[in-house]
This record gives sequence, C-alpha cells and structure tokens, in this order.
Amino acid sequence: MRQPHALETSIPALNQCYVYCDNADVNSAAEGIKKGLEDEDMGDVSDQIVTGGGQATGKEKVTLKRKEKYQGAKIFLPSLNVIRNGNPAPFDYYADILGDIQWDDYSFEKLENIAFDDKEKMDYQHLTVDWKKEKSEQLDFLKGQKESEQITNEVSITLMVSQLMEKVPNAWQAFRIIERVLSELRAKGFSDAKIALNSVLIVEVIKKDCFRWLLEQSETLFRQKLDDGIVFLRLLAEPFLTLNWQMADKIEVQRNLNETAVTLEKSMFQPQFLSNYNGLEKPIALAINNKDVVEWWHRLAVRGTEYCIQGWKREKIYPDFLVKLEAGKDGVERLYFIESKGEHLEGNKDTDYKQKLFNTINATLTGDIKPKGNLKLVNCKEKISFHMVFENEWESALNKLLMV
Repeated sequence: MRQPHALETSIPALNQCYVYCDNADVNSAAEGIKKGLEDEDMGDVSDQIVTGGGQATGKEKVTLKRKEKYQGAKIFLPSLNVIRNGNPAPFDYYADILGDIQWDDYSFEKLENIAFDDKEKMDYQHLTVDWKKEKSEQLDFLKGQKESEQITNEVSITLMVSQLMEKVPNAWQAFRIIERVLSELRAKGFSDAKIALNSVLIVEVIKKDCFRWLLEQSETLFRQKLDDGIVFLRLLAEPFLTLNWQMADKIEVQRNLNETAVTLEKSMFQPQFLSNYNGLEKPIALAINNKDVVEWWHRLAVRGTEYCIQGWKREKIYPDFLVKLEAGKDGVERLYFIESKGEHLEGNKDTDYKQKLFNTINATLTGDIKPKGNLKLVNCKEKISFHMVFENEWESALNKLLMV
C-alpha cells in the first residue's frame, strides 16, 4: 500500500497501490474494495481502480468545465440536514441515528437458533508463505499437515464482547448482552467447555440478530425524525447556505490516454469521455441527452465529493445522474436524481434499501412538513425527487419519467 504523505514519482507503477487476492473473483473483490472506499468517503479514489492486472498508467486526469451558459451561476440543491440544539446542522448517521438507539431495549431471545458443535478439539492447518525468487509468481504457499488442539474450558467474555462490538458500539451494552446469554446457557445446562468451543458461533448468531434489530430501530427513528421535521431535505437561505450542496464550477475526472471527447451538448460539464460510463450508464446518458424536455444533465462522477443522500444505514448513496427538466405548463422546474442498476442487482438487499429510502424521501418532499428550528427556507419552484432504473426496463422507465 502507498503510505501517507508519499510523493508522486516519475515511475507510474510506483504511484499506485496494489491489492492481491488469493482464490477470489477479481471483479467481486474490486467491487468490495470500491464499496469500502466509498463507505470511508474516499469514493473519488475508488473510480481509479483497475482490475485484471491492468495498468492505471493508461489513465490521466482531465478538468471538465461547466457549459458557458452556466459558468459562474450559483446552483444550490438541498442536502440532508438535521435540527440540533435549535439550529440546522449536517445530518450525521452516528449522532442522529446510532447515537439515539436505545440499546437497553435489546436482548437476545433466540438461543434455539444456535447449533452447538460437540467436538472437544479444534482442527487447524499450518500455511507457510515462502519467497521464491526463481519463480515468476514470487510467492509460494506451502501447506503443512492437519493438526488438532484441545479446546480450553475457559470462556473469555472479554473476547466475546470485543467481537460483538462490531455491531454494538457500546462496550457496556455488549457486555450486558453477552453476560445475559452466558447466564441463560449455563442455566440450561451447557458447560463452560461447550460454550468456549462455540463462543465464536454464539457471538455470530447474536450479531446477526442485533443487526436486524438495529436496522428496524434505525428505520423507525429516521422516519419519525423526518415526520417531525427534525431531519429534512429543504433548501436553506442565509446564513445557512453552506449547508446546501453547491455544484462546482469545474470537476476532475479520469480518461483513457488519447481518448477522443464526445459531443453530449446538454451535459452540464464539457467535454465528455465515454470511458467514465459503464455499460449501462452509457446508453442512459445518451438517451437523457436526446430528450427535448431536458434542460441540462450531469453525470455525478466524483464519488465522495459530489451529491449524496443518506438514511438509516451508515452507507451513503451517490446517484449516477442529476437531470434538470425545463419548466412545464405548471411553471414547475423538476430535478431528478437517477440511480441505475444492473439486472443482476435487482431485488438484492442493497438495492431494496435504496429504493425504500428513495420512496421515503420522495414522500416527505411532497408533504407540508417544515423543519423545526431557527432557520429560513428558500421558496423555490423546483421539485426534487429520487428514482432508480433497472437494466431490463430503463428505456420505458426513463421515457415515463422524462416527460411533462
């Protein structure tokens, strides 16, 4: 890995960091790495990942500028904010959702879901990694013989608590939960030896159950705060303009070396390069660009720095496109955030969550709820909504959406 404060060198290969995956699907591993970077607000770096042994040296940074018509214009959109101590502040999942979870209300009640292992020994195998200079692979993995070790009778509640804290952020609450489960197991006649043997399994079952409970509580809390106007998505006036999202005058993207720019005249930023679009985004961008009702659109390319929305989960959602429609007969200007998904992602948990959050936010935006606090809202004619289109039906979904 590249270390902090590392300087750029004249050798491109030394300016990269590398992830080696053993016995793993490269594309799946790359997607996992991208998601991890995005979760840490480093999405702008995730766009530079190259898979399959490819070299990132075929990429270069280019600066895109707004179309001349919009240069210098102040374009603000509402961000997700919260009323804290009577004043608006940026929404913070940890403070505004996780910090308000009442962990005293949780207890693990599903001992019957734990399938205990009766073995008294643990099997393991040594794996030796050796450096082989004469081989092109460089690393040689040497497996040793399978061995067994007698399991200790000691139950380490400290270790179990530390493992549970991956899901329960409060050490005292994690201790309370584990201590209660151990007490109930012993009351049912389970020996410490059997508990010690199954301690990892016990914690894993509790983690799954309390995470399910946490999501339920978080969703209820988020919806309640939206209904009460504590969490809101409204455009703020002075002196809180900085709490809105402001479109940059120029952005930086990656392109392939010597790549020719394409003409997408309604794109807010120029020029455009098709290497910045995946297989699904490319036809969607072309279709949006050809719609008469579209005034301008923007591919929200730089994750971590451009627009995002968040809900009752830690992960932030970065829509793919922002589309501005011309004012309709009613005089209303519409702004659509559009997220595209491949057919294989339809119905998975992440996609279902995003759809649910979009529907929740859209319902709130059409309501009359006003945030409670010392602030002034901007009275504008623009209507904002969030939408998801899927690979197998994006054309009809887009045609239905982009019409007045």
